[in-house]
Amino acid sequence: MKKQLKNILILAGMAFLTFSCQQENDVTPKQLEVEVDEVVNVITDQFLSVEILGGDENEPFSSDLGNEENPNARISLDDSEERGSQGMVACLVALDLDQSQMQEIRRLFFGFENCQSNVMREYRGKIRHLISKMEEVRKDLLGQLRNGDISPDEFRKKMEEMRRRYQLIITDLRVEYAEELKPCIRGFVARLPVVLGRENWTAFRGCIKG
Repeated sequence: MKKQLKNILILAGMAFLTFSCQQENDVTPKQLEVEVDEVVNVITDQFLSVEILGGDENEPFSSDLGNEENPNARISLDDSEERGSQGMVACLVALDLDQSQMQEIRRLFFGFENCQSNVMREYRGKIRHLISKMEEVRKDLLGQLRNGDISPDEFRKKMEEMRRRYQLIITDLRVEYAEELKPCIRGFVARLPVVLGRENWTAFRGCIKG
């Protein structure tokens, strides 16, 4: 009787450990949705991040958006020039994926790049337009400075005020275009947990989130 009880307790303990391990590996749809949202938000920020450069007595206003996009450029997982895409690609390449997984990712990535390119082209166009307007104002103020109409301190103060004003406009643009860009990113990212598997998906999330 004691031996039977001992065996029952051992089996119960093993069953509990098995159940606990399964619980750790199981992910509810709601939890997975939260994880996907986190990744999508980080990648969206990477795509829409923009820094206004220059804007003083010697340097014209510019941005870190780079050159105009070449509409004939080849879109692929291996040679994307988009900052947000490069971050994703680097994190994917770091994973230990087999050939079938990489083929599926390339297929999904091609659709994603086509989707995001239209949104980003319009976004970059508006940013460049704003920076062009800032440069016009800078040149006008620079003329006033050189003519002695305003002092160097007044020039710098006006430039700082303009930079803050336009930065708010750019922030509003980022919010607006995030809503247009997120469906493109989500369409790609939401498929990754299935393609990558749980372990690689967790590693990918950690890489994206830094």
